[in-house]
Amino acid sequence: MANYISNNNEYSPSLYSFFSYPNFSVTQSMPNFSQVPLFSVKNSKYVVDYSKGTNKIDGNIDSFRQTQYDCWLLSAVWAISNNPDGKKLIKNSIKDFPKDRKVMVNLVGANQMISVPYEVIEAAKQSKNYVKGDDDTLVIELAVEHYKKQLLNSGDFNKKISNNIINGKNVVGDVNNPLAGGMAADMMFLLSGKVPQIISNTKENDVQKIKAAVEKMQQNPDSYVATCNFKQKKDGLFLNHAYAIKSVDDKYITIVNPHDTSKEKTMLLSDFYDNVKTITVLNLKTVF
Repeated sequence: MANYISNNNEYSPSLYSFFSYPNFSVTQSMPNFSQVPLFSVKNSKYVVDYSKGTNKIDGNIDSFRQTQYDCWLLSAVWAISNNPDGKKLIKNSIKDFPKDRKVMVNLVGANQMISVPYEVIEAAKQSKNYVKGDDDTLVIELAVEHYKKQLLNSGDFNKKISNNIINGKNVVGDVNNPLAGGMAADMMFLLSGKVPQIISNTKENDVQKIKAAVEKMQQNPDSYVATCNFKQKKDGLFLNHAYAIKSVDDKYITIVNPHDTSKEKTMLLSDFYDNVKTITVLNLKTVF
């Protein structure tokens, strides 16, 4: 598949045809191609053969465990995967090419097509610095890390976190740790190309806006995906940490912590409204 990836400005129709996006138009610009280099992931102190590992790349997000400060990325990925249309979106974003020993990740919001070689995946799996438990989540994490490094190296990034600037170019960390901190909205945009709604609970009437958003999610669970964070560290919740919203009914809301997505937490809606700091909501019906 060498002809598929040549440099950052060339486009291969045969590769792009493997990806299908409902809102993609032939009038849109073709993606920029790049590849995650092995040296950016492997431990330079050791000589290891990373060519013998096995991967499970199937476009499905299984349980995983966060290891670095990228809850913003992982909570968004899990929230999207918890939705029927979101599952399609994930599958449309990841394509495995076993014969060429690489996985392609399409960050449609940033117009980036990123190649993740099998050796890079295996090096990341042997490292303590990357998500554990699910290879599809891992390749997304590797692709986004690579893209954020490109932004930092080119100077084309935005250090200021703002609800009004959702363009996939937010980087809070540095080139050595570009995933350290961010916005779930940024990750939702990278995968969908659509700008989510961010509602912050800072003013007197903001909680009413959050309630209205949650009610929409309850009434149309297949239309929306969402993440949240909290104002106070209580009932086992963490500050400055993003959670995925799994479900909501008349009385309860269930959230998932990217620290370990095999576990979930159900809380009273009244307690949620008292403590929620920000909610980020993506309407997937605008994507599909």
